[in-house]
Amino acid sequence: MTTRWVSVAALRAHGVPARSRIGFADYFDEGSHGDHVIVEWFDGSRWVATDTQLDPSAGFPVDVLLAADAGDQAAERRLAERYATDPRLHPGDVISCHSPREVVYEVDLRQRLPTTP
Repeated sequence: MTTRWVSVAALRAHGVPARSRIGFADYFDEGSHGDHVIVEWFDGSRWVATDTQLDPSAGFPVDVLLAADAGDQAAERRLAERYATDPRLHPGDVISCHSPREVVYEVDLRQRLPTTP
């Protein structure tokens, strides 16, 4: 993931709004939907996705999440199916969080955060 973080940092250093995005890439191995991180940068009117691991001229699709966000119903169905069948997306009631500062703590997903009026 280092190339993504460096790309986001470089874009931001040049005043370009940028962020990383996590989703499932189905374009590396046929039949596989591995978790993957991409970079998005804001061109002044919309967020543009790019995968810094790939040659931009190769023509790979970036991410099923982007298609679903754009209203693609087939992508929505693929995401729903993935969520329903992939046990990695159902981690249990308590998860372990690891911060960039090497702090490790548990979060109980059954507890709700207080809402503000």
